[in-house]
Amino acid sequence: MDRLTERELIIDASLANLDAVLDATEEVASSCGASAKTVKQCQLAIEELFVNVASYAYPEGETHKPCRITFASWEADDAGHIRIEIADRGEMFDPLAKEDPDIKTPIKDRKNGGMGIMMTKKLMNSVEYRFVSPENIVTIEKQWALDV
Repeated sequence: MDRLTERELIIDASLANLDAVLDATEEVASSCGASAKTVKQCQLAIEELFVNVASYAYPEGETHKPCRITFASWEADDAGHIRIEIADRGEMFDPLAKEDPDIKTPIKDRKNGGMGIMMTKKLMNSVEYRFVSPENIVTIEKQWALDV
């Protein structure tokens, strides 16, 4: 494992903190040679997850909404890797348990929700959820070929 980069953010899950999350994602992904396209894919995925936490994880009116985001990127086997873990202390909720929306159904006939998680699953190599009391933890991973 070469060029390991790790970073942790402990911040309130507030939309005001989204830029800090996106900047950290870019910094860590770029440190191991991710292309601009791969960085953008990672940013889109973490943005979706962070916005969901900021918008839905905590009761309305709650002012302290803790969120822990850990980043790790590394090179191994001629590939770059990034793992991002986002943890909140809201109600237990598995965003992966819901069935993906049927994109063939006209938008006006679809139920709200699920498109962002579906997009995240398509952009990342893996997306996992676990609950380790008192935290909901979603882990996403992306891998890309390195220019050798």
